[in-house]
Amino acid sequence: MADPVTIGALTASALAMEKTPASPARRAVLAEVIDSQSGEEQAALHVLAHELIAALKRGGAIGLDIGRLEAMEVQLGDITVREGTGARMEEVLVHGTFSTGNISVGGPAKKA
Repeated sequence: MADPVTIGALTASALAMEKTPASPARRAVLAEVIDSQSGEEQAALHVLAHELIAALKRGGAIGLDIGRLEAMEVQLGDITVREGTGARMEEVLVHGTFSTGNISVGGPAKKA
């Protein structure tokens, strides 16, 4: 098992990648951290990465999925999702305020 410092470094690098996924410098830092791990740790990370990708592909209930959002201000309404996706936007560039009304996706709540 990787030590907590290594896990922290991987997490910090991954979070930085989320903000600028096309950054060659950030990719290089993440690759360097992964490459410095033992073969056993790299294999374990490989398995976890594939499990994460599979879980993301399975999806689930998503209220608002925005790939990239640039706005001076963001205002969101109530988001209620039981199944499916409420709204998916690849890139949103707004010079003022980006706002949504209430988003409700799927049928009524199922009774237990």
